[in-house]
Order: sequence, then C-alpha cells, then structure tokens
Amino acid sequence: MFQTTKYNNSIMATFTKYEFTNQKDWATYKAQITDTDGNPIDCAIVEIGNICLATDTEGNCTDLSPLYAVDILWNAEPLESFTTKEVFPDPCGIHVFSGCEDMYLKRFCQFNHDSPFCNLET
Repeated sequence: MFQTTKYNNSIMATFTKYEFTNQKDWATYKAQITDTDGNPIDCAIVEIGNICLATDTEGNCTDLSPLYAVDILWNAEPLESFTTKEVFPDPCGIHVFSGCEDMYLKRFCQFNHDSPFCNLET
C-alpha cells in the first residue's frame, strides 16, 4: 500500500526501512505518523508486508519472513520512536522510492561503514 503527502522542499528527506514484529505492531507505529483518516503526515509510506526470503524452482515462496516490512520516505528526520525498528538490507532491497537510491545508500553507509556497497573507489 502506498500513501503519500506533500513535501517541504526546503527540508532534507530521509529514506528508511523498517521491520515490525507483525502488522499489529506496525499499526501502533503507523498511528504516530498518520492523521485520524489514516493519511501520512510529512512522509510517504510503502507497506511491503512479509517478504519472501526464498522460492522454489517454480517461483513459489518457500520461506516467508514473519516480520512486517515498511519503507518510509520522511520529509525530514525519522521519529526517534522508530529507531529500534530500523533495518539496513543491502541497497536497495526489494523496494526503492524512485530517484532515492542514493539517499538510501548514504544512510545505509552511515551505519555499515565496512560494507562493500560503501567502499566505492573513485
């Protein structure tokens, strides 16, 4: 599910990825960043859900993650309350906000200095 709101172009956006114990766990966090109608406040949200970790030769999922994945493009800095749920899959994972690949890579490298994704020769 994709939800968005207007952005303030004078503020630097932040692209983050999260995993929640389940959809109910996510709902408690989602309430912090949506209005009473469920519309995002100062962010865009993509609920990815349970990610398939492995498939068989016919493409059927054989290993479904029990965790509920959500990507958020914040209008500014993420809420502190989300910190413990943030994850850093290798760039860019199964989803990226169009044009924000570098934004995610920059954040990924802030937390994963030694990753081969971050040691680019110039």
